[in-house]
Amino acid sequence: MLSREGYAIEERPVSEQTNLAEMQDLGFDTVPTVVVDGRAFQAFPDEVLKRELGIPIESNSLEIALKHLETSAQILAITADVVAALPQSLWSVRLVDNRDRGLGQWSWHIFQFAVECVEGIEGGVLEWEDVRRLAERQYWTDEETYLEFESIARYGKAVVERLSHWSRSVDDDLLSQEMESPWGILSGYGLISHLERHSAIHLRQIVDFVKARVPAYEAFPPVEFMETIPSYGSLKQD
Repeated sequence: MLSREGYAIEERPVSEQTNLAEMQDLGFDTVPTVVVDGRAFQAFPDEVLKRELGIPIESNSLEIALKHLETSAQILAITADVVAALPQSLWSVRLVDNRDRGLGQWSWHIFQFAVECVEGIEGGVLEWEDVRRLAERQYWTDEETYLEFESIARYGKAVVERLSHWSRSVDDDLLSQEMESPWGILSGYGLISHLERHSAIHLRQIVDFVKARVPAYEAFPPVEFMETIPSYGSLKQD
């Protein structure tokens, strides 16, 4: 998005200690962190970044939003199948070294983020406390509920059903409402667009992570479908 708006992009992988230290000095501890004209943003929805930088926001379309929801549900259904086949030995292994969150919680948070999006849009606010418990183990209040990948996969399938059912009831009035979020003021349209991106990116992270550690693992997403999701195909593992 920034490239299309004429910004020159420089990638700085946090696998290099200097870049990691620079990101932490900005007050952030995970990717994606983006610095634009000296201002730092983390894990942002595009709508928020555009508003902050004065980039025009396209007119919202209920048809496009429903497509985002449909694609998100498809990605989450695939994620549930992928998670169900994960070896339990990876449950506590961290995907990101500087985050106290194992693969078990990482898998759960992908589905829970969809729930937070639905409830945030319905309630008119997405609280920081609700997002924080997705990201850090010390705030994960559901740790005793989910003890293996299979239980998270079952939860994921229930979330897919909920998201699909909810999508049949949304309208322009609901999605046009702006809400407070951890990233700033955001509309329901902007959050739904972010949900698809969030789901695709984190599915790709899990697949790449497991591929590197379990060569015999075969529960991969269908290539033909996932290649149609820009956020999935363009993710770089830094």
